[in-house]
Amino acid sequence: MAPLGFVGAPASSFLGRELSTRAKCSSRPAHARRLRMGLQVKTAPLPNSQVSIEISVGKEECSAAWDSVVRDVTKKATIDGFRKGTAPKQIVINQVGKERIKAGACEAVIEKSIQKALKDSGLQAIGQAEVDGGVETVISNYDPKSPLNFKIKIDVWPEAKFTESYDNMAVEAEEAPFEEALIDKALEDMRKKQAFSVLAPEGTTASLGQILAADMVGYYKKDDGTRGDKLPEIADGKSIEINMTEGQYMAGFVEGLIGIAVGETRDVNVAFPENNPRPELAGLKAIFEVTCHAVKDNVLPELNDDFAQQVSEEKTLEEFRDTIRARLGVETEAAQEKNINAGIDNKLASIVEVDLPESLVENQVKNKFANMLSSFKDNGMSDDQVKAMVTKENFELYKKRAKGNVEKNLKVNFAVSKIAKEKDIKIDAEEVENQIALVRAELKGQEMEEEKIRDQVEAQLERDLVLKYIKETATVTLVKKEEGKSE
Repeated sequence: MAPLGFVGAPASSFLGRELSTRAKCSSRPAHARRLRMGLQVKTAPLPNSQVSIEISVGKEECSAAWDSVVRDVTKKATIDGFRKGTAPKQIVINQVGKERIKAGACEAVIEKSIQKALKDSGLQAIGQAEVDGGVETVISNYDPKSPLNFKIKIDVWPEAKFTESYDNMAVEAEEAPFEEALIDKALEDMRKKQAFSVLAPEGTTASLGQILAADMVGYYKKDDGTRGDKLPEIADGKSIEINMTEGQYMAGFVEGLIGIAVGETRDVNVAFPENNPRPELAGLKAIFEVTCHAVKDNVLPELNDDFAQQVSEEKTLEEFRDTIRARLGVETEAAQEKNINAGIDNKLASIVEVDLPESLVENQVKNKFANMLSSFKDNGMSDDQVKAMVTKENFELYKKRAKGNVEKNLKVNFAVSKIAKEKDIKIDAEEVENQIALVRAELKGQEMEEEKIRDQVEAQLERDLVLKYIKETATVTLVKKEEGKSE
């Protein structure tokens, strides 16, 4: 059974119209078709979830394919001295070329016979079918008056096997403890948002955490390090406030203003980030002339009942702390549930054996790579910058880092599908439609890939039900997070 959550573009044929195109197969079973064709099929398993298929097509099918191509070509042929579609077949063959008709007929035979061989064998194929010796070799052996024999190799959906029972599993999950310090941090963040500024004492020079009132003019930076022409107006301003917080602006800007005094004018060298939303500024090296008019101190409001009433509907600070504690408690519970799910994934990956086909792994890595590039674009990277990242070297580097995690996720997905099948866990069709309707509403009329969305919704609902089933019998042990371990 093919697990949910893997959708590729449905292949309309196993061979493209170009002779160099290899046979393709959808990652989902093809729609049922009546393929009346006489052929003999022999299958043999290969490593990495591949199957070798020997196909022998009768001479009647080979002859019928030839006649069909000749008929189609004759209907469309325009030949001097004849009305369209009325020229004698032999004249059409001579003009079009016997080899082209032979190639078209053979390709039709291969395509149809592969579909029927897979259907008759009950195989759920994925990836690309590799024709032994190449399509050109099979075409050269094709004779419309004789049987045709050829062999293919194709990846198929693997079968998951468990090395131990998934019932009554012992699962370890990272603890997500509730920390009172989180309440203090939340309150401190709110104080910063409510902060106001006052003029610093006379003679104060700028430091981190303060605010400057300043005029700013930006210039292009020449190769020799001197000023060039002025930057676009978006990069300057008068009487603006500069928050002296590291990382607030382009790299080096705030740091270059530390120590500036009221009345002082200073040049600051900066580099705009590569993903700047303004393409004309992306990656640009510049010089900013900054004239300081005032240095201000940030004043945080006192943490008391008045503050609680100002930022919330509570009357006392203690009541406000309780409200924050309850909200953070819900977030902690959600984090703990997420960690338990991750622990179950780890356990399933350790007790399931799946002979993953390389084509499936490759396809999933490509999807993740494409999603990463798409997120870069959404975060402001220009089209040219994104295109520059699409290289074989970058993909191979990404694949090296991502492959292990992709293989683990695939194994877990196959394990989930196996459990759903064995325990007869069914997803609710009405819930699927409800979820798809929500997605459609969020897109607000934008075009969506309904088959892909449906597959993802079904996969998530199936996963949720399987995880629920596992948790009913699993013994979960919470372990403390290792110090220094990143999220």
